[in-house]
Amino acid sequence: MDVERGIVQAYDRLHEANVAYVAAPVEAVTQSARTLARQLNVGILGVDPGGCVEPVEVPRLVGNRTTTETTAIRFQASAQGVTDKSFGLNHPKNYLAYPLAVSHTTDTEEILSEYVVRAVDGARTGAAFLDLIEDGPTAVRLTPLGREVVRFARREYGSVDTALATFENWMRSRERLCDLAPKWGLVARRVVYGYPVTRLLVEELQ
Repeated sequence: MDVERGIVQAYDRLHEANVAYVAAPVEAVTQSARTLARQLNVGILGVDPGGCVEPVEVPRLVGNRTTTETTAIRFQASAQGVTDKSFGLNHPKNYLAYPLAVSHTTDTEEILSEYVVRAVDGARTGAAFLDLIEDGPTAVRLTPLGREVVRFARREYGSVDTALATFENWMRSRERLCDLAPKWGLVARRVVYGYPVTRLLVEELQ
């Protein structure tokens, strides 16, 4: 049960309501999930096996109108909470490559560590937060956005293997992706702009 993903989904709808909750089995609510919920100002309703519901985390009422206080809460929660927790790697290629590794016939972790990055857990976590994969309890599946990334790679390189071989040339590179591969840079821009924190930062800067 990916409670933390549910918390982020609930947060994404907070602009439409005065308060947002996620309901989950109480035994699946970890301390890290509670911390994330507090950071994002999202409530958690714990459901026990008998069907009883108890609030585990109670959020602040912020209202659905744009106010200085509401904006500040959302900005702090998103930029400092979600981003710090989600992204442990500093190059977008590590996240874009994860759907390619999932679609490959070889073991995902093995192929990713060989061609892209050895920090496989960080790549998987970031790819999940960018909605490239669904990180389920038994299997990782591609989302529609993740499948688009795979289609792009096949269209540009002819196969996933060739695309991954290109990623291998970028291992440990500090150069910006838009400079390494402008087309991949555009893909990264599309993916990252879909992330809620990015939209919030752009709105605040504007």
